[in-house]
Amino acid sequence: MSETTGQKHIDEEYNWVYDGNDGEGSAFFKHKTHQTAEYVMDYLDSKGIEYELKEGGSMLWIYKKSKAYAYYYTTGRWASCTKGGYPSKHFRSKGIVDFINRFFNAERPEIEETLDSVSSFLTVQDIKFIQADNANELYVYNRTGKKYKYVIGEGLWTPYSKEDEPLTTYRSGGIEHFVTEYLKIKRENKDD
Repeated sequence: MSETTGQKHIDEEYNWVYDGNDGEGSAFFKHKTHQTAEYVMDYLDSKGIEYELKEGGSMLWIYKKSKAYAYYYTTGRWASCTKGGYPSKHFRSKGIVDFINRFFNAERPEIEETLDSVSSFLTVQDIKFIQADNANELYVYNRTGKKYKYVIGEGLWTPYSKEDEPLTTYRSGGIEHFVTEYLKIKRENKDD
């Protein structure tokens, strides 16, 4: 129980409230959590989760390993923090318990792949690749020569700009998913 607010940390529900009309006359609704910074920090402390309070924006930065999330405790909105800028997309949670359980601690399926299995797959598909600096990373090139970094076993991939600068990192379901869905290369069956 939060000593400062007397509230129990419980599962929340959405609490939509009419907030006016948009420019086209459609109704606009807002969700309010009615949670305070103290309540949210108490909950994060109870779970041993690192955070940093940003008082000016009713926001906390919540940390998980090397990743940070912006969490707005008055509305339940959250976003993955990006380097040097405002996040392009925000998501909604019902409150801090919902955010932690449904998003922050979401179990990701394990991707079972090795350097050998990924290299074999790319070779069979006739996709150019080279070893990156880390042993579990490859630079993969699409048919037009665009460069991507792929992290083996995690499904993480990062496109590179024309200036050879890394852009936003995304998650795929593994090398086959990355190749077919993101590189848009139709998988070839070389066994026929």
